[in-house]
Amino acid sequence: MKKRIFKPHITTSIFGISLSGFLIFLLIYGVYTINNIYFTIPVAILGSFFIFLLYRSILQITTDKFALVISSQGIYNGTGLLCKIFVPWKDVEKICTTTSPETAAIYTIVIHLKEPEKFIKTQKGRLNKSTLQSNYSKYGSPIIISHTSLDLHTNIYELENALNEQYVNYTN
Repeated sequence: MKKRIFKPHITTSIFGISLSGFLIFLLIYGVYTINNIYFTIPVAILGSFFIFLLYRSILQITTDKFALVISSQGIYNGTGLLCKIFVPWKDVEKICTTTSPETAAIYTIVIHLKEPEKFIKTQKGRLNKSTLQSNYSKYGSPIIISHTSLDLHTNIYELENALNEQYVNYTN
């Protein structure tokens, strides 16, 4: 079976760049107008986070990386801005579509794993683990794919069918 490749949604990256740039500007402006040490230190920490998001958004636009790759070995999920993960088919239990707990308008594909806690523990980095743990508590699985982070022409049901087709091919 051939690989299915889905490109990132460029509007999401451009929105991230413009939002981060605007917030960095506001933080710098606030530091210079309010000369208070109790304001400056949290603003510097928050500003460094926004600079990191700005860097990741620019990197996502300028590189030829893919947001999602479905292959015979598994799924490479690069849809998250912070967390890039490979999920082998042997760890997958089932794949389903659900709506986001925050907004009912955003459909999300949830990839349920056989041993989610073990999968979270094997990941590197505290930020990756905390992102996966947060997804696990919200969706019941650490691995989610939101179609809003993919190309505009990606249909959520077409994506779910491609995932299920490759999963069925693996299990047979």
